[in-house]
Amino acid sequence: MEYQVSIDIQKPANECFSYYTKPEKIKMWMPDLKDIVDSKGHLFSLHSQGYFIFDQKGRKMTMEIEVTEQKSPYDITIIYRVPGAKNVCVNKFENINGHTTWTMDVVFEFEEDPNLDIEIFKQSTLSSMEVFKKYMEEHTHD
Repeated sequence: MEYQVSIDIQKPANECFSYYTKPEKIKMWMPDLKDIVDSKGHLFSLHSQGYFIFDQKGRKMTMEIEVTEQKSPYDITIIYRVPGAKNVCVNKFENINGHTTWTMDVVFEFEEDPNLDIEIFKQSTLSSMEVFKKYMEEHTHD
């Protein structure tokens, strides 16, 4: 399953990229994230690996993360893995007149075909992007 989503954020690209890729800043805007663990390199640097550990209503969930590509200045490819699924996200944060267009190319691979509607996945991705946008526009200052 492949799709692309895009969102506009009223903050500069360097600030958006920083909050998206710096572990101490990710915890500020990502709901349910309890810990970030490095397993290879410093997470979010090129070829790094690690884990997000979530607490979802008392249930612990671990997601494996790997950064496979980083293009300057604000493009990063991240692979997320959970049992049964792999999600590749190519993130581009583009500075346009002092604000950011964030485009994400998304590829999901499943061990078994879930036969799910792509629109549900697109809406879920957009919802998580909206959480980031809201945090950036309401809680950060240039």
